Amino acid sequence: MTLKLNQEGEKSVRHTIECIGDIFTAVVHQLSQLDTTSPLQLSESDDPPGSIVGERIPDMERMLRSYEQYTRLLNGSSDLDMKAKRLEFYGVILRGLRGVNATSDYGHVVRLCCVVMDYLSYSRECRDEEFTLGGDDVTDLYTEIVSLISNCTVNPRERKLLLTKVFNKASSFFDQLDDKKKQFGIVDKSKLIGAIRLALGGDAESFLEDLEKRQSQLGRRKEW
Repeated sequence: MTLKLNQEGEKSVRHTIECIGDIFTAVVHQLSQLDTTSPLQLSESDDPPGSIVGERIPDMERMLRSYEQYTRLLNGSSDLDMKAKRLEFYGVILRGLRGVNATSDYGHVVRLCCVVMDYLSYSRECRDEEFTLGGDDVTDLYTEIVSLISNCTVNPRERKLLLTKVFNKASSFFDQLDDKKKQFGIVDKSKLIGAIRLALGGDAESFLEDLEKRQSQLGRRKEW
């Protein structure tokens, strides 16, 4: 659903949504800051320490989904500031997830990473100007997701499956068209591969060769 407003009404709604984004971003940032001095982190227990962010992941996901829904109400606007705020919010959420240490929260971390990737893909696929990323470099978001998945998955097979998903999602941002109007965002492929190498260690080369081979095969199918 999108709103059909006159210029004054759209300006008012945009301002409200921007304020919501600023508040949500500040809240998540403060949660991650609290984690650095939280008593949960200073516990002498042998169990993995908990974190404030870990306890608040459901709230963070609700904020993320709500803000995404709010921004889509203005489908048709080409406000670059709103795009920047959305990307900033994604980044703050991902960086906040670094402090999650309890293994029981790892699945929630992965789910939230997948939600962010889905929203980035939506931005890539949607042809409306408001939801294109306009050539913004989103490499850091994907490398952050790689790092989080590496820390949150113990099973090697599961880790590779998730990293394959990250690579496939990011691959739509690798090749850019000359027409800037169709340029949705940029991912530096070499930096992403570097992050995957770091995540997998000695298993990286064969994994990356397989990814490249499958991507090449997919590209040939599209040409057919």
